[in-house]
Amino acid sequence: SEPNCTAAVWHSLQGLCALKAELGQAFKGRFVAACRPAPLPPPPPFRFSTAHSDHMVLQAAPLQAAVWGFCEPGDEVTIRFNNAKPTLPTKLSTVSGSTIWSVALPVTKASFSAYTIDAHSKLSNKTITLSDVLFGDVWLCSGQSNMEWPVSKAQNPADEAAAANYPRIRHFMVQKNPSLTVVADCIGKWEVCSPETVRDFSATAYFTGRELEGNLDVPIGLLVSAYGGTCVEAWTN
Repeated sequence: SEPNCTAAVWHSLQGLCALKAELGQAFKGRFVAACRPAPLPPPPPFRFSTAHSDHMVLQAAPLQAAVWGFCEPGDEVTIRFNNAKPTLPTKLSTVSGSTIWSVALPVTKASFSAYTIDAHSKLSNKTITLSDVLFGDVWLCSGQSNMEWPVSKAQNPADEAAAANYPRIRHFMVQKNPSLTVVADCIGKWEVCSPETVRDFSATAYFTGRELEGNLDVPIGLLVSAYGGTCVEAWTN
């Protein structure tokens, strides 16, 4: 029953409550939308994974490096490694609804010579190529804001950038893309270390990679996946 007040006041209060709830839902929707990354255009159905791109570093011997990408269901994808014959067949699997092809490459010694990797799709009769691929040591650089901290904010950033002529060091920064479900790919690209690119590199990763490259005399790949303020449990399995 209505409280002891006029019907007009009671209905006004009901209207205010409904307006409050409507505004709350609108704010919630805008807040969630603001937290989402901008939508990306759909990628081509046949491609390498984002983590496999030009200028990348693959792990050298004694380990066996793998390469993978995406294709249509039922496709047959073959790999030609550095123009060698015969081609290598791939295996198909499914991750989060995406069809993924993958192949293990021949064990390859560390080298400063650039390799190419061609992938051919039988379904689309299309060939895609990775170029300027080096084999060396690949390091996963993860953690929080200390790992995110860029060279541009390190000590003497201008001097460090001017001296950063290390083309055998390659850097891949995984961009933030929060998801409550498993995703099949990431966002980012491989960059060759130079005075023009190093400013956006992770400072911790870069200074470590520079020491490693000088001491080991092999190409160094720095795969940076860091997220400031995350809990340590998020980095364990």
